Amino acid sequence: MVATDFNNQRDIDLLVVNYNAPAQLFSNQRDGSFKDVAAPAGLSQSFKALSVAVGDLNKDNFVDLYFPQTSLKDALFLSNGRGGFSRKDMTDDSSSLLAQMTDFDNDGLLDVVLLSGDTIKLRRGLGGELATPLPSPLFLKPPRSGHCPAQTSTVTAAST
Repeated sequence: MVATDFNNQRDIDLLVVNYNAPAQLFSNQRDGSFKDVAAPAGLSQSFKALSVAVGDLNKDNFVDLYFPQTSLKDALFLSNGRGGFSRKDMTDDSSSLLAQMTDFDNDGLLDVVLLSGDTIKLRRGLGGELATPLPSPLFLKPPRSGHCPAQTSTVTAAST
């Protein structure tokens, strides 16, 4: 679940990801209640997602959604600015477990950092489009059997 303001009404809405089922998008009704508006917003299909990344990828001041899917192509939903979303399937065969939006390369555009198996990948933001994922300059080292992951996992920067 993620708290966000998908419709820019300056209140907190809730997006709930349900594995192998449609997501639920609860619009704050400003009276203490929420209404599920996922279907009219274009989110009626099922996702094989464990999480969702939320941010403004195309700099239109509306929240966009990125659903990493465990056995299907990841899906990007760009806001139409009117409370709905347009789906863009990724053109490559990448599937992911987890995603997070951040400006990884400090260029003013949000990027999507993905966890796929034991690899971190980066989809660079191109202002409404996302590049094909590349292994990022960060690599996860799987923990050794029988050891605490916090003591054996390392994140290191690759030399360029």
